[in-house]
Amino acid sequence: RRVHGEDAEWATTADDDDDEITFMDVAMEALDRLALALGGKLIEPVATGLIAKAVASQRWQERYAGLMTLTQVAEGCTRQMEPNIGAIVHMVLRLGEDPHPRVRWAAIHCLAQLCNDFSPGIQGTFHAQIMPMILRLLGDAVPRIAAHAAHC
Repeated sequence: RRVHGEDAEWATTADDDDDEITFMDVAMEALDRLALALGGKLIEPVATGLIAKAVASQRWQERYAGLMTLTQVAEGCTRQMEPNIGAIVHMVLRLGEDPHPRVRWAAIHCLAQLCNDFSPGIQGTFHAQIMPMILRLLGDAVPRIAAHAAHC
């Protein structure tokens, strides 16, 4: 899986290697705050539908956005998402095999956040599925993905 163009520079730089605040940073913080402030009863039904549609898209940008949205809202929706955590984990694991490097990065990032938000249950129940993804991504040809997997 060779990386070209803009992704080539992205692939070899460290996460958050600059102090510039982007529109995405602001949007991600807003999603997190909304989920925590409004709670899962309001956010989860809306987010679940949007996330499902995004991760099924042919466009890598939408799959990436779906994973990053899940990453941001999960903490505020743990009670509502808990009954479906198995399906959520399997969706994230599937996207860990995505052909686009930014989607694979988002998958490992999301998985790490889910492990934090749904600890310790998620590790106890899904370790046999999660560890192979982490180990596989440790050997990813994209240095940024391998480094992110090492942080899990």
